[in-house]
Amino acid sequence: MPIRKEEVTLYSLSLLKNYDKPGVRFTKDQVAMAMDISPKTLDLYMTNLKRKKMIERNKKKYVNDFRDTYTLTDNGIKESISINDRSKKEFLTPEKHNIPTVVPITLIMERIDDPLEKTFFLTLYTTIKFFDLPMYLETLKTAKQESTMVNALSQLTEAPDENTTPVIETFFNSCFYGDIDTEKLEKGYCYGENVDTLLIVAEASYKQGRLKESLAIYDHLLSNNISLNQGQWFMARIGKALVLSKFGEIKEAISLLDDTDKIIDNKILSSFALQVKARILSTTINKMEAKELFDSAIRSFSSQGVPLLLGIAYNNRGILHLRLGNVKEAESDWNKARKFLKDAKSEYSFGAVYANLADLEIHKNNLIKAEDYLERSLKAYMSLNDLEGAAIVDFNYALLNIGKGELDKALEFMNKAETIAYPSPSIMEREEWRRVFIERAERNGIREVEFIN
Repeated sequence: MPIRKEEVTLYSLSLLKNYDKPGVRFTKDQVAMAMDISPKTLDLYMTNLKRKKMIERNKKKYVNDFRDTYTLTDNGIKESISINDRSKKEFLTPEKHNIPTVVPITLIMERIDDPLEKTFFLTLYTTIKFFDLPMYLETLKTAKQESTMVNALSQLTEAPDENTTPVIETFFNSCFYGDIDTEKLEKGYCYGENVDTLLIVAEASYKQGRLKESLAIYDHLLSNNISLNQGQWFMARIGKALVLSKFGEIKEAISLLDDTDKIIDNKILSSFALQVKARILSTTINKMEAKELFDSAIRSFSSQGVPLLLGIAYNNRGILHLRLGNVKEAESDWNKARKFLKDAKSEYSFGAVYANLADLEIHKNNLIKAEDYLERSLKAYMSLNDLEGAAIVDFNYALLNIGKGELDKALEFMNKAETIAYPSPSIMEREEWRRVFIERAERNGIREVEFIN
């Protein structure tokens, strides 16, 4: 029996009541938005729940938290438990949700900490017949990470638009449930016109390897059909350059970045463009030019006093140093990145740097120090309930145990890395992880590897 909207309401009210994170408040508008309904419709559902003796309405003149306006009755608590039990019989499928196997929705619900996001996911599942689960998870993750391009740069350019539509609402209203239809996008049919959200979806698509979809959004934004401020225009061009580089169109990507740099008059944005150019060149034979560009960007970010971008630049230059075989320089850069990202309070990037340092120590066979770094990385990721980040840590734990000569334990961590954040990693990421695993095993004298799954 399908879960009805009124039941989603009761389940959401129960989730909110049981959420005890200190300092967090909720509004009626937030709850209604998570359910893709109006506040008036939410009131109507709550009135029906009261009539059925599932909740009691608390009359208060001044309310700081929506949870103060109602109390669940014993019947309401029992029914919410029943709804939760029924949800265990609901499944996501390959045909409807772009995943390789059938997955119970509870597996995804357990990954989500925020009760509004749980409500939104359940509403999405019960309302939309077809939607892309990996894209949904990546979009919400990208929206929350302070180190993503949109979040990092929007704080440094124009003030945010007061009318900005929250990501979850735009996800409902913009039809980003499967492959993006370029023709519909150009005509403005069905897709949202909120620029910041479109930028987030484009960035999430890029991270998912959906390069055509990402490029379609950037081209749409850079057409003359949408009004952009300088920061948004800059981010769209930077994003497009990164996509072009992934297509192997390096010259076109560099040309776009150079043209962008000539137009803008913002030193921070100009330095960011330099760093992106360095990232692209670091994957080519022009690694020394890339280093010079990283050096220039770091000097600029330092003089401008931007710890988040400075930490990101040091982290990326550290990766380049490792590619060049400069192990000491890589370690130095990652330690500097750690300092600046701590100042910027960027937990996600902090976790990534510790994972890099751990891998470096594994290469040096300093396994105790590597394990310490992995513990710190895992702590950072789990503080954000970031299971994709935790999967990366488990993959590094697998490599660590290969270094110890403990193949069985390494395979256990590898299996955990491949399953903890399901449906991540992607097929391509999984193949890359397994390739690296086998290479490290052979380097340590292990010739035969049989993965658990």
